[in-house]
Amino acid sequence: MPYEDRSLDDVARAELLCYLVVTQLVARARVGEWLRTDHLVESTRIWLTDKKRHSDWNERVDLAQQSGDVAKLIVTLPSLQNERVLARLFLDGWRLNYGSPVVQGILDVCNGRLMRNRHEIARRNATGWPPQNRSGNREAMALELAVRATRRAQGKRNPEDVPVDSPEWNEILDDFLLDLYRAKGG
Repeated sequence: MPYEDRSLDDVARAELLCYLVVTQLVARARVGEWLRTDHLVESTRIWLTDKKRHSDWNERVDLAQQSGDVAKLIVTLPSLQNERVLARLFLDGWRLNYGSPVVQGILDVCNGRLMRNRHEIARRNATGWPPQNRSGNREAMALELAVRATRRAQGKRNPEDVPVDSPEWNEILDDFLLDLYRAKGG
């Protein structure tokens, strides 16, 4: 029988991160606190077992930490603070409904987060220079992620959904920037 590698690829990594983010949001809505470490470990194990995947501890720890970061960025959206709304993101108790626009929006945010991490690592490896400190931009990044997730949940496309510099891209980019401006209170 040939060996089948069941480690996490980019798609599975994003889906696991999305799952952990949603479980973080559910915990916050139910009890007012983020998941404890033991619950994150259990949630990760449940997802990996269901998907028949495996991951080393370093990757699990990294994704668990990122889930808290992403959840804290997007929890500002009122619908993501409501336990009933969050419960509808699951199909049968604990499997995410990837057909839900809200889940798709959160998955997009997770994909974006993981993609940025890969680019930062590649840049660091290529230049040997650590990336600039972006702590001052956290609010801007949080706002951008929230707008992207909201647009996805509303059925709108984001600029990365179409070819760059196409007429459609320019139109979507303009609409995206307007949503971003509105979200800033403009």
